Formats: sequence, C-alpha cells, structure tokens
Amino acid sequence: MSKEKFKPQLDPSAYLKVGNTGLKNWQAVNEIIANSIDSWISGGTKQDLAVRIDLNNKQNNLAKSSIRIVDNALGMEEEELKNLFSFFKSDKANSDFSDEYLGLYGFGFKAATSKIGTKVSVITSKSSDHFYKITVDYEELIKNDKNFELEIKKNKHDATTKKMFNGKSRGTVIEISSFNQTFPPQVLYDWLPISWKKFMTGEMYDKKLKLYIGENISNSNLLRPYNLNLDEQTKVDLLIPFEWVDSEKVKQKGKVTGYFGFRTKKGPNYGMPTQGLNVYRRGQLIERHNKSYFMDGSTQGHNSRNSMVGEINIEINVNTVKNAVEDTDAHEAMSTAINKEFKQY
Repeated sequence: MSKEKFKPQLDPSAYLKVGNTGLKNWQAVNEIIANSIDSWISGGTKQDLAVRIDLNNKQNNLAKSSIRIVDNALGMEEEELKNLFSFFKSDKANSDFSDEYLGLYGFGFKAATSKIGTKVSVITSKSSDHFYKITVDYEELIKNDKNFELEIKKNKHDATTKKMFNGKSRGTVIEISSFNQTFPPQVLYDWLPISWKKFMTGEMYDKKLKLYIGENISNSNLLRPYNLNLDEQTKVDLLIPFEWVDSEKVKQKGKVTGYFGFRTKKGPNYGMPTQGLNVYRRGQLIERHNKSYFMDGSTQGHNSRNSMVGEINIEINVNTVKNAVEDTDAHEAMSTAINKEFKQY
C-alpha cells in the first residue's frame, strides 16, 4: 500500500456549505447515480450498468446511519479522485461525450454527500491491478482550518477486492455515514424508478441501468421502471419547436419531444397530484407531474385533467442541482410553445 496527500484549493468549510443547496436526500442519491452513469458513458456503455444502494437508516441514531452506493462503471484514476473532492474541476466538458453527460461542473458529488452526511469514503478502481481509497470527515476538516490535506491510499487488488464493484474489478463504492437527518428508504422506492426510467428501459442506450436496493445483486432487490399507466390508444407524440433570442442577440432554436395520453382506468394513484408531465433532460428526471406547461403557467392542477399524464424531453439548461429548469428567455419561449400545443387538445 502507498499513500499520497493533496490539498484541494478551497476553504474546508465549503464541503459542509454546499450541503445546503436545497437538495433532498433522494436527489442527493440521484446526483451520485448520475456520476455513475457519466462514468458508464465514458466507458462506451458496453455492458449493463449495475448500481446497488444499501441504506442503513437508524432513525434514532443518525451517527450510526449509512448509505453505500456501488457501481460497476469505468472507475477513476488517482487524479480523477482528487478532482472529485475539488470544486469545479472536471474534464467532462472536453470529452467526446460532453453532449451526453448529465453533469459537467464537478459540483454534484460534494453537494450530494454533504447533504446526506458528514463522513465520506470512496473506493474506486479503473484496473484489475489496484484500487484507490479516500476517507473524509467534513466536520473534522473545519477543525484543521486551511492547513488541511486529504490522503489517498493505493492498494493492490486481491481475489476479494476484484469483485467488490458488483462482481467486477473496476467501478466505484461511495459510503456516506453520520447522517444529518433521517433517510426513510421508501423515498428511494418512490423516486428512483421514475428518475431513471429512460435508462432502465433501454431508451437511452442498448444496454440498461439496473438499480438494486439491498445488500446484494438479486432479482428481489431489482427496481422496476416507473409506469405512467396511460391507455396506449390515447397516446399522442409531441414534437414542439420554439425559438428565442440569446444574450448575444442571436436567434436560437430548440425543440421539445415526448408524448402524453390519458389514464382510462382509475387506480390508487389516480388524482390531481399525479396528473401532468414528467420533465426529463438527457434521460434524467428534472421535474415530476408538471402542470404549468398545459395550464397556462399555473402550477395548480384541475380535477378535469386528472387522467392526463405524459413525458417531455427538454434540451435547455437546468439549475446546478438539476431539479428545476432555469428561468431564462429560452424557458419562457419553451413554456409558451408547449402551452400553445396543448390548447388544441
């Protein structure tokens, strides 16, 4: 085993501060899953991506609570691991896959881990020869003030560690402990199947994302993708063009694709809260059950629309934590075009 220390160019309090960006716990997990998907994309999506989540939520003992997220994606080299704990240091923007990546700015991992807990451990490998490990306590860093350093350990693989990434020798394990608040497992079952539906069904790539919640990879722990339960005979495809003028006074063009339809059978989730459009960007859920795009900007639903559901795919910018569309001229133009489209129905 060898060790190397490095010093990120930031104030140590920054790690805790970015945990207050408004993320919910399930959105924080989604940020980590998005990193796994980006790593998988970098490797060419040649095999199914397996992501396993093992949540140990102790409601009355947050210090002993933990979550472990394991993938069999491409893994990281030492320099990439250093970038993971630095701010706005990422090579994604220069990659051939930059138009496919879900994140580009090197922000999500810090915000996500800090939102969930204060102690973080990352194990990663890009080869069958060795793996790296780093352990960070965000609260302890503050005590060391600006003289803090982080340490990466390099270890040789053995027969056991070659299988630790969901049966593979390469991938990443992220463990977060000492929770800031309780993390009920049900929110993962509620949100992950809809958040990653397009990757789970093979809509994005030939190979699929397989999400597991539990201690092992098994069919009983495999999540199934979300189903809108619309009547296929009512389904209408959408292709909505729109234009806007950017800050440089240049006319830009965009489009929205997707579909909508109607639920003709009333089920337990039929009602105003679940009516509307699920909004995706590059396959990742941005907003669930949006109503403003067919209610003239109103976020309030109406009982007369309870049966209407659908999905739209957008291309314009969203905010840093990817839970809302940025309030821009592009968004205004897009919203106007979508509402105009729906008025004919």
